[in-house]
Order: sequence, then C-alpha cells, then structure tokens
Amino acid sequence: PGVRTDTFGNSCVLALPLVGNSNDVSNEINSGSTTKTMTVNGDTTASTTESSFYGGSYYFDGTGDWLVNNSSSSDFSFGTGDFTIECWAYWTGSSEEGLFQLSTNANGYNAANTNTVSLRVDSGAWVSYANDGNRTWSSKAVTNRWYHLAIVRDSGTLKLFVNGNLDPTTFADTRDYSMTYCGISGNYSASYLWT
Repeated sequence: PGVRTDTFGNSCVLALPLVGNSNDVSNEINSGSTTKTMTVNGDTTASTTESSFYGGSYYFDGTGDWLVNNSSSSDFSFGTGDFTIECWAYWTGSSEEGLFQLSTNANGYNAANTNTVSLRVDSGAWVSYANDGNRTWSSKAVTNRWYHLAIVRDSGTLKLFVNGNLDPTTFADTRDYSMTYCGISGNYSASYLWT
C-alpha cells in the first residue's frame, strides 16, 4: 500500500505514459536513460474516453496506427539477462492483434523472426513471440477491459503476469537478445494492428 520507490527504476529504458503525447519519460525515472523519440504513424491520438490512470490513454483504431522509436537503441539489447516489459492495455478488437514488439528491424519482424519479443492477442489468448517461437499463455483476453501485462524473463524462464497474477504456463528462454527497436501496436509494419 502507498507509494514507494521502484528499486529497479535505475534499469528503466523506455517509459511511455501515452497521456496527451507519445513522449518517453524514462529519464525522469532513470537519470541514466537516453530519451527515445517515438514516431507516430497513422492517426493514433491521445484520448480521454478510456483510462486506467492519469485520465487518458492513446487510441489505436487498428488501421495504420503504430509507434516506433525513430532511431535504433542498444538499450533494448537485453543479452541473456533478466528483463521486464510491462504495460496497461485495453482491447476492443476481435482478431489477431499485436500490442508491442521489440525487434532489430524498425519495420517489423526481422528475417527468420530471431531477436524478437512481442505480445499479442490471438483467438482470445495472450501470445508472445520469443526465443524463436510462438508462446501461447493460458490466460485469456476479454474485450473492453483494462489489463496490466508484464512479460518477465527471470533466470532463463519466460513468464507472463496478468493483473499481477502469474500465468501458470512458463517457457525456457536463454536467447541472447540484441533488439534495437520497440514498436507499440501490431508488428509496426501495418500488420496485426491494435484496436
């Protein structure tokens, strides 16, 4: 209960509240972080219709809308170490739609899908691409509901937390990740875009 300092805040490399604008505020959390400039594609925009915190969110209509850092960054190269990628998401779609993807290619999956970590909804299930394969989690996605989602690699095990609860399915993952781009919505090349 209450507000407390995040003991891992000094490891934050990207923080996008997506309230009012698409600015990265990671340097306010981690003074050693380099601020990333996000390129807004399509007509995604700030909205006050839905919010979990801060009275707003970003709206993606599933047609041509995605964000991506406009220059490559080694901050997303996790190597073989532990990492956490987390977000709040509200889904209104009905098909396979991607929430985020880290990759070595600013235009989507790189060749052979290596060095990619993503999270999407597919047939109502949360699915990740990681360690060169699709990973289907046990947790289900329901439309018109806020979710807090966290993909965590802890000592070579990939885990998903949904609203703070550990998904019962886990996967071995010891890949040496050298990703350089983070896209929000789909595979940020106009495919599987978030609604």
